[in-house]
Amino acid sequence: MSGAIKTQGTKLGIQSVTGAVSVEFDATAGTIERATGDWTTDYAVGMIVTTSDTDNPGPYIITALTSTVMTVAGQSKGHAGTSDFVGTADAVMTTDATPASFTITGYKPIGEVVDFDGPGGSASVGDATSLDSVAKEKIMGLPDEGQLSFNLIFVPGNPGQVAYRTARRTQAKTNFLLVLSDATDTKAATTAAFAGFALEFPISGAVDDKVSASAVIEITGEVDWSDEAA
Repeated sequence: MSGAIKTQGTKLGIQSVTGAVSVEFDATAGTIERATGDWTTDYAVGMIVTTSDTDNPGPYIITALTSTVMTVAGQSKGHAGTSDFVGTADAVMTTDATPASFTITGYKPIGEVVDFDGPGGSASVGDATSLDSVAKEKIMGLPDEGQLSFNLIFVPGNPGQVAYRTARRTQAKTNFLLVLSDATDTKAATTAAFAGFALEFPISGAVDDKVSASAVIEITGEVDWSDEAA
């Protein structure tokens, strides 16, 4: 078996909220529960969620939400807010009925992405050759993770697209999460987490066609792949 995964179902999220919350995890119900505060203030159905709990890092997709109970699944196959989900939460969640404080982070999916390219990048190569060398000697410079570019269908009011345009306008360094489509009933989806700057968002249209857009994120710092050992 090749282990190849499909592009369809990949999500690109832009961070919208993060903070410490005292929570419990219920793997049977697939819920993250809080005793105080209100989930609905900053979170919504369809958002991507990760946590700092090493037993329950996610990523999760919110499938239902009340003020104190966040119901999640492993991954969504359809549009944000639909009930078409794969990857049962109990496969990637461990029950912990003792309330404890963890950092909970929410990402708004950037809607209607049709393709993407990146993360990528390279490193510079320096010349370390001296008069004692018998052949060219080289050293690696710092890696540059490059860019992530993507094309999408322009949807006015889409929360993720609006958040991206806001990050571009304010020139703020922003955290992003690329969630691949390999979640199953036995494993969580592979992710790539990185910070970057939203560079552009031109839109275009033509006769008898949809309005499209393209976007580029300039990555700063490292890309953290979930399948790589720390």
